[in-house]
Amino acid sequence: MPDSPTRHLWLVNNDLPAEVADEYNRWYLATHIPQLLALPGFVSGERLELAETQNGNRPVEMRHYLSVFEIEGDPAEAFAALKAAQGDGRVEKAPVQGSVAAAANFASMGRLVANPA
Repeated sequence: MPDSPTRHLWLVNNDLPAEVADEYNRWYLATHIPQLLALPGFVSGERLELAETQNGNRPVEMRHYLSVFEIEGDPAEAFAALKAAQGDGRVEKAPVQGSVAAAANFASMGRLVANPA
């Protein structure tokens, strides 16, 4: 994606009880992410799992799962579209409940840098 002053990343960090993790993650990948990407402003989404290998000896203070959504344009409009879609059923509720530890929107500070190799 080209550089943009209106690029945002919305991070959702959560844990799940072990007995529902597989079902929840299947739903998240197959249903939730595609439903969000159908909304105005949401241009990409990815679900990540905390890896065993970490940098350094500090304890990791993150939840087990992280979802990263890229928003292009006004995030207030994207979040309003999400709220409306949740209200009218275009974005389904999870079949099982997890615990959201944190959700935050981050604005780009400048150029996206990538390794040219």
